[in-house]
Amino acid sequence: MKKTNKNNKLFILTIVSTMTVAVFSSFVILDLSKRILANNYLETFAKTVDKQPKLTKEERPTVKNDINSSDDIKNKPKPVSKPQSKPIFSTKKVFVNQAIPFSNINQNDPNLEKGKTIISQKGINGLKVIQYLIKYRDNVEISRQLISASITKQPVNQITKIGTKQPEPSGTFNYVEAQRVLTYTNQERAKAGLPALKWNNSLAYYARIRAGEIVIKFDHIRPNGQKYNSLNPSLINGENLVAGMPVPVTAQVAVQKWMESAGHRANILEPRFKSMGAAYLIEPTGIYKNYWVQLFSVQ
Repeated sequence: MKKTNKNNKLFILTIVSTMTVAVFSSFVILDLSKRILANNYLETFAKTVDKQPKLTKEERPTVKNDINSSDDIKNKPKPVSKPQSKPIFSTKKVFVNQAIPFSNINQNDPNLEKGKTIISQKGINGLKVIQYLIKYRDNVEISRQLISASITKQPVNQITKIGTKQPEPSGTFNYVEAQRVLTYTNQERAKAGLPALKWNNSLAYYARIRAGEIVIKFDHIRPNGQKYNSLNPSLINGENLVAGMPVPVTAQVAVQKWMESAGHRANILEPRFKSMGAAYLIEPTGIYKNYWVQLFSVQ
């Protein structure tokens, strides 16, 4: 039994081996047949290709890639830009009228009451004609050049008169007491060995004007801002003023007050003076009530 089994195993092994060789042989034969068929196909395809007519460069199909080639970039037409229009330049001469403003001139008027003003001459503007050369670029002004300027009408200045006339004092003048000032003045000059002064009616007239002015402004400068002698500069060479309430109320007291002041005393004793005039105004509405004026002259 053991032997039989061994033979059976060998037989089976022999059969298996034989089958293996047969299968392997079939694979070899199949592989060789595939190779033969492949070679035959390649030879047939090569012969077929050789028989096809050759295409020229123009007849060959063109294959386009998605990515542009350098030739495409070179041959691509450039965008045509719009031609820019050239600016248009032009010039034009123009005339411009320009007003010349008039000036305001103030003039003091001694015949017009103080505080009042009157336009005696109305102002009128003048006229100037100016010529320009204007340059334009596309109808827009770019420069302006002055060519000429001429005055065709002169301006007329406006004149305003300002009143400087002082109102007449409401008080009263004491002419008798005013003339007594001459008497007491010559007494003082005689003490100094000086010649007596004479009475001057023109100086007395100006003294009365000054008496009314010092009620408003007690000063050697007049209310209009001028010096005391501006009433008659060639005649009036000196002035003494005094005021007080209740004194001085007499010429003697007035001269006494002047002699107590160095400046006033110098006027009374001035050797060059030859005449004088005086005024005494009693003004109840004034601050000092009693106002005295003495004027001197070398004439």
